[in-house]
Amino acid sequence: MENKYWLLVLIKIEDGQPVLENREEKGSLGEIAQGLASEGNILLNAIPITEKDYTLLRHIPEKEVDY
Repeated sequence: MENKYWLLVLIKIEDGQPVLENREEKGSLGEIAQGLASEGNILLNAIPITEKDYTLLRHIPEKEVDY
């Protein structure tokens, strides 16, 4: 299966409360979705991105992103 780069929008549960999270991942979308589900996360959207976008996103410090 082809590995692609994805920008994910998901809901995860922290301290019993739903939290919206953006995350970038590389791999098969099916495998990524299974992993998220096993962690109790709900995948809302998966947007394909380029390798360059993925690399840039991985270098942005979390504290610098204002949701």
